[in-house]
Amino acid sequence: MALACFLLAYGDAISVARSFAQKHGYDINPQQELTALGAANIATGMTHGFPVAGGMSQTAVNDMGGASSPAALIVTSVAIALTLIFFAQFFHNLPEPVLGAIVLMAASHLIRIEDLRQLRNTSRTEFIIALLGMIGVLFLGLLRGLLLAVAGALVMLVAHASRPPVVFLGRDPSTGRFVSQARYPETDDTPGALVIRSAGAWVYFNAEHTRRRIIDMIEEAPTETRTVVLDFSIVPRIDITAATILIGLARSLSQRGVAPKIAELRDDVAEQLRASGVEQDLGRIVAHRSIEDCLAESIISFNFDRRS
Repeated sequence: MALACFLLAYGDAISVARSFAQKHGYDINPQQELTALGAANIATGMTHGFPVAGGMSQTAVNDMGGASSPAALIVTSVAIALTLIFFAQFFHNLPEPVLGAIVLMAASHLIRIEDLRQLRNTSRTEFIIALLGMIGVLFLGLLRGLLLAVAGALVMLVAHASRPPVVFLGRDPSTGRFVSQARYPETDDTPGALVIRSAGAWVYFNAEHTRRRIIDMIEEAPTETRTVVLDFSIVPRIDITAATILIGLARSLSQRGVAPKIAELRDDVAEQLRASGVEQDLGRIVAHRSIEDCLAESIISFNFDRRS
């Protein structure tokens, strides 16, 4: 129950803070918000009080009333104290729907249908998560709805990470850079070589998918392939399982008469590969080696083999 209260309190506080920060054009620090929430709850716990948190309805009412500083909390507290002491009998029989109407009026401007439309056009995945959270809160309650949205976001994140995009790269005739052929069909091919880029980290749950995808792309290539250059420019890390799969890929390519090369390695990824012992199958691991260098090295090696 304590964990549920914490999750709801922080989730509510940070979402409201971000919403009003966007509305009024200022920045927030999530760590500072969490520290303030924790300190407030430690203080109220030591005095045997109720858990405290920022509230959407209270913030919305203050914003609608023109509040712009923490002094509004002091004024509101004084007004509530005076009301409880002197005017409680006038509000004793006030119907609860009146309070609900005040909260709904204050919070109504926080619901922006246009933002949902923009989110749908920008990112279908985030739009689905937003709908999941909204429907979950309406039909399952605040805590279960929030947990449902979190679970849905994690599932979509893992699903996306487990099938990273693997694309052919071609040389842009205007700039000479290597870009995705799927996005830029006018790019030039590299005779006898394939340049392939894998996006995202190589980890235990997606490395096998990436390996199979690379093999399929080589088999589908219209011309004979002598060299495969793997562009690791957007690979932030590689774990030991993925490194083992990469070794297996290199051996499989070597058996097909294809020389594997790795380009655009980051320093930390190059260190991880060296520690994993891949140099025996992939050759010397060099950080920041360009695709052009790999292709030139492959041409020199091929010409030397022909002379031999």
